[in-house]
Parts: sequence; structure tokens; C-alpha cells
Amino acid sequence: MFTPPATPQPDIILPEGFSLGPLKLDHADYITEYWAKDNGGNYASDELRMVTKSNISERPSAGIYVEGGPETPVAWCACYTSGSIGTLHVLEDYRGKKLAKALVRHLVRKIVDSHGILPYVFTNEKNAESNGLFISEGWTRLPICHFNMFYGVDRRRS
Repeated sequence: MFTPPATPQPDIILPEGFSLGPLKLDHADYITEYWAKDNGGNYASDELRMVTKSNISERPSAGIYVEGGPETPVAWCACYTSGSIGTLHVLEDYRGKKLAKALVRHLVRKIVDSHGILPYVFTNEKNAESNGLFISEGWTRLPICHFNMFYGVDRRRS
């Protein structure tokens, strides 16, 4: 788990040909498929789609788009109900262009400006790229925190 610097960093100017904008509800299935693939590939469930739709429609989110290209994001990030930043992803062909940094900085500023709180982020301990991103941005790593999510759990009482 990481927390950001106390003062949000300035926005990063995107490379030419890219634009930053909100995610749209019709991106939810697309984002869910990548999320599932990145996490073992077998749980792109209806419940996960609902979580993604909720994150997009009810909380701060952002996507980066290729100008003049399809209206599908090549990078995206959204917030969870907990106030944490999540679902950060950059398509492989677009990595190395500081798109993830741009998204994170934008979303932190958006959350601070609209809600007055500093967000935090959970990362997978084994995801060196993600951990490296937040360390390079001056975020503080907190002691290990485990976060469990249950998908497809039968909530009916027996």
C-alpha cells in the first residue's frame, strides 16, 4: 500500500497525439476483460463488471485516448469505494510514454480537488512495474496490508 506526497504533483504533459478524458460506462466490459486477464484470466464475472461500472459512473476515473483513433482508452485508472486508486492499466503498445504517471497525477489532483482527501493505492507486492511507478512518484510505502475481495460469493443464507 502506498500513499502520495502531501501536495499533489503537477500534471504531466501528454505526448503529442494523446488526450486525457473521463472513462465512459460503455468502456466497462473492455476494462473488465483486461483486468481479469491481468489477474489470472478467469474471473470476468458479472459482479466484477458491476464493480467496474460503479467505479466509472460513481467515482473519479480517467482514460487516455489516441487522438483521431477509436474512442477506446489505451490507458485507464479509476477509484474504488474505499477511496483507493485502482485498475491502473496501460496497453502494452503504449507503455514507456509516462501515461500511467499522467493518469495517477491527474486522478490524485481530481480527488483532492473534489473530495479533499489524499487517495492511496494497493499494489501487488510482485508487480515491480507498479511498485516502481509509485516509488518514482514519491509515494510512501506503508507496512504490508492485505486486502481481500470476494467475487461470485453466494450471499444467500442457508
